[in-house]
Parts: sequence; C-alpha cells; structure tokens
Amino acid sequence: MLSKSNYRKNILHIAAGTTLSQAIIIFSMPILTRFYEPSAFGLLALFTAIHTILTCIFTMKYDLSILVAEDNEGQTLVHLTLIVALFAVMLLTIFLAMGLIFKFERIKSIFLFLPLSIMSATILTCIQQWSARKNTFKELSKSQIINSMSNILISLAMASLIMRAEDGLIFGYVLGMIAGLVFLYLKKQFDFETGMYSSRKFNIKKIVTVAQKYRRFPLYVLPAVLIQTLATSLQPIVLQYFFSLDEVGYYAVAYRMLLIPSTLIGAAVAEAFRAEFVRKKKNGENIAKLFIDTLRKMVTYGLPTYFMLYLLAPIVFKILFGVEFYASGIIAQYLTLGAFAYFISQPFYYVFIATDKLRTGLIVQLLVTFIPTLGLIYGGIHGQPSWSYLAWSVSMLVAALILIGKAHRSTLNQ
Repeated sequence: MLSKSNYRKNILHIAAGTTLSQAIIIFSMPILTRFYEPSAFGLLALFTAIHTILTCIFTMKYDLSILVAEDNEGQTLVHLTLIVALFAVMLLTIFLAMGLIFKFERIKSIFLFLPLSIMSATILTCIQQWSARKNTFKELSKSQIINSMSNILISLAMASLIMRAEDGLIFGYVLGMIAGLVFLYLKKQFDFETGMYSSRKFNIKKIVTVAQKYRRFPLYVLPAVLIQTLATSLQPIVLQYFFSLDEVGYYAVAYRMLLIPSTLIGAAVAEAFRAEFVRKKKNGENIAKLFIDTLRKMVTYGLPTYFMLYLLAPIVFKILFGVEFYASGIIAQYLTLGAFAYFISQPFYYVFIATDKLRTGLIVQLLVTFIPTLGLIYGGIHGQPSWSYLAWSVSMLVAALILIGKAHRSTLNQ
C-alpha cells in the first residue's frame, strides 16, 4: 500500500507534468500564430481529432485493464493492447495508401502520419497505465514536458525552414510524442527483459486468455470512453465537413483559449470534489450540500471569467495572436456561453460513478456529446458558421444543465 507521502508525491508529479506541458502549449500560441496560417491550425485540429478517436477505438480500451490486472497478467495485457492496435493500424495504413493512390479528395498525404501517431499514443498510454500500476510517475511527468517542448520547437523549426508550412504543426505534434517516448526509453522505462515489454512474458495462449477474461473493457468501457472522446473531438470534423480549413483553424484557436479556465481551475476543483465526495459518502455525510457548494464555487469562478472573455475576446485575440486571428476572437464570443457551461458542469459527471448510477451517467454523457454536435450541424446545414457556434453554445448549456440536474438528483437519493 502507498504511504501518504508517496501518494502526495505521485499527485504532485502528475499535476506538475500536466500543468507545465499544457502551459508550454498555451503560452507558445502567440508565437505559433505569427508563423502559421489559420488553415494550419485547422488541419492540426482535424488531425488530432481523428488521432484521438482512432486511438481510443484501436486500443479497444484494453490499456485500462493494465492497472487493475492481477500480478501475472499486466505484461500480457500490454502485449495484447499493442497487438490489437498494431493490427488496426496496419489496416488503416492500407486504407490511407489506397486513398492516396485513387486520389480520394478528403485524404491528404499528411494523414499518412496517423498510423505512426496512433502507435506512439498506444505505447504511451501503456506506459501511463504501467506507471500507475507500479506507482512511478516521475519520469512520465518529465516526458510530458519534453513532448510539449519538442512539439513547439519542431513546429517553429518547420515554419522557419519551410515558409508557411501547413503541415509543420502536425510534424511537431507527432515528433513531440516520439521525443517523449525516446526520453522514456533512455530512462529505462522500456525494460525488455523484466519490465512491461518483457519478451519472456510473451505467450500467445496467455494473450488469448486475458483477451477473453477482460472482454468487458471493449464491450462496456470502450463505448463509455468513446462517447467522452467524441464529446471533445467531433467539433473539428463536423466543421471541416461544412466549412473551410481556415474556419476550423479560427475555431481551434478560440476553443483552446476558452478551455484554459477548465484546464487550470476546473480540473483542480474536479479532482478535489471527487476525493471529498467519496470521503463524505463513505462517512454518511451530506453529499448534496457538497454538490451545491461546489456548483456555487464553479459559478462564482466561472461567471466573471467568461464574462470578461466575452467582452474582451476580439481585442485580446488581435493583440496576442495577430490581426489574422481577429476572427478567432469573434468566434470566442459565440462559444463563451458553451465554454462556461462546460466549466461549471466539469466536476459532476463523477457523481454517476460514485453513486452507482452508471446507466443514467451513460445517457447523460450521450446527451452532452450529441446535443451540442447537432447544434453545429444545424449551422452547417444553413451554411452559417456563426449559427453553428451559437447553436453549439446554447445546446451545450442545455446539456450541462441536464447533467447538473441529474447529478444533483442522484445525490439526493443517497
């Protein structure tokens, strides 16, 4: 069992790595926007959205079983996750190659980097789960920072070497991940003798056995995680279907900046809420009061923050990112209501897990994912980007209120 001091150190390592890596990306944006056109950010948003969705599907979420597996099954599950992902990646590579050969309009050559990025992400998620299993987060935290730094440096180098290179941001994204993996390799995180990739533990019969034993992960965990992934990744794909890459790029820059409060404040409050919610529930204390107090805090933090963003977004974006991204500031105003709704509801999805209301939680997650997406589609059908953003914001508010209402009702029934 972990001592309290080791537990706190692990939390500190995770928080420091995540916060610093995100801060590097955020604070580099004013520099990157001076080197890259909006279409480059649109292409990156589209690439990362497809990458994130396919990585979730290709692992079949067997990676999440690594943490909870029995002592003699962890390494076998790592092998299983990698084999399943590798097979899917091979099929994807064939599909992309055929698309280029037959000149399918929507398949760009840069998407040939998807197989490499997906396999890199799969290896990384296996390391993350193995680190959680072994309670060793220090090197993983450092690799996150190296990933972000390499991402930005490579992106800037590409822009300097190839003027207005549209693909430079994607090169930075993929090679940044690889740089993080190289660091972990040099730090002995890839132990092929006794560690997570141990060849001694590779046994086809065992792999088939654990695939059957942990089949609940692709059957039940994958759909739930995929819905959550689609909630944050569908927007660029929908927008690109109806509008130009420039429009997707303006949206991507606006949305990333609006998520800063959720990344820096919302995530911290959500983590504290989860821990306190579990403690109070175990002790038979009033969890409904904790829910209301947390909601009040989220509104108190979020309302003035997003109100100021709404008022100042166009001028702030123009100053920070250049005249070319003034449009992102206008889009940010349309998105502010939806971003605020996401912010105030951020801690509360965990309530369904803690109160064993998984079916209700799944239904709510479906609504939170697809109601806002329908809003985007509505605007796209009418050919008006501004309608898409406004409809998304209003739909996001409706979905967030449903989530908060259902979560609060779950606390009253305890």
